[in-house]
Amino acid sequence: MNTDISASDDRFHAFDSEWRPVVIDRLFLEHPRAVDESYGEHMRAAGGFGVVMIVAGFACLVHALVPGLFVSTGSKAIDRLHDKMVRNRRRRAAPSAERLVRSGNEAA
Repeated sequence: MNTDISASDDRFHAFDSEWRPVVIDRLFLEHPRAVDESYGEHMRAAGGFGVVMIVAGFACLVHALVPGLFVSTGSKAIDRLHDKMVRNRRRRAAPSAERLVRSGNEAA
């Protein structure tokens, strides 16, 4: 009895077609949708945050070695990122007039 699953096996294709959309949705689309962004918008925002954190982290490492350098770089970066995140959260929470019109819920 051969128990290997090959690419030509129908059981393999059925399993593959069932789980792939769920996994792709969960890994790539679920969170951006939850924060009202497309995948591209989320990638751009999260990538920008990541670059700022890497640069600020490097500045913190240099500051650890030479305390007179980059004295407030890390804390300023955290404050800016936090403000940007909160501002975006508030902006997305308050529906814009354009969204209300598109959804047919225009305020009277």
